[in-house]
Amino acid sequence: MRGLLLSVSVVAWLLVPLRADAVPIPFTMYNTGLAAEGSTDPNWTVSPPGGAAFIPVTGIYPLTVPWLSNASSPPSKWIQPNNGDQTNDPQNAFFTFTTTFDLTGYNAATAAFEFRVSVDNVLNPGSVQLNGNPVAFSFAGFGAFSAWVPVNSGFVPGMNTLTFRVLNQGGVGGNPTGLRVEFRNALAEAVPEPATLALFGAACAAGAIAYRRRRKTT
Repeated sequence: MRGLLLSVSVVAWLLVPLRADAVPIPFTMYNTGLAAEGSTDPNWTVSPPGGAAFIPVTGIYPLTVPWLSNASSPPSKWIQPNNGDQTNDPQNAFFTFTTTFDLTGYNAATAAFEFRVSVDNVLNPGSVQLNGNPVAFSFAGFGAFSAWVPVNSGFVPGMNTLTFRVLNQGGVGGNPTGLRVEFRNALAEAVPEPATLALFGAACAAGAIAYRRRRKTT
């Protein structure tokens, strides 16, 4: 019995470095509009029309009065499907805004993040999807952000795709569409490195050998 306890102690001592891998660490996600006003967003696309997502300029409609000001929350800005004035975006039409993030080196089963949005006009239930899996969320409003929304499932190893399918409703006297997204608490556990896995194997082997030797001498 003492030999078994010794073996367990050896394994536990050698596995102490593994505990660091179980601590969630940040991974990178990109808020909308992380570039200058008037430029394209390097981290987001929108279709239709052609894929590029544009960052509107303060003082040009609708970034005058209707939309939440770009200056109101420095980590993000609005993005839209066309550059410049947005008065002629198609009415009662859908626009899909897309971003990706990489979980290479992370355990996808442990990943999680939170997001909040402001949108013109509507995100219906099922309109936000992670790798094709709907996120339980709906929201309408462009004068303020939604509450923070947690996401803790639907992740895959490697590249992940997050989409927001925005409905641009019919309007009178201008009909812009746009999206603004912020993320926080994007965390996941790291996948153990090969050296750490080798240490795990060595620990198990050492424990087994020590136990056998104890049994032979008793």
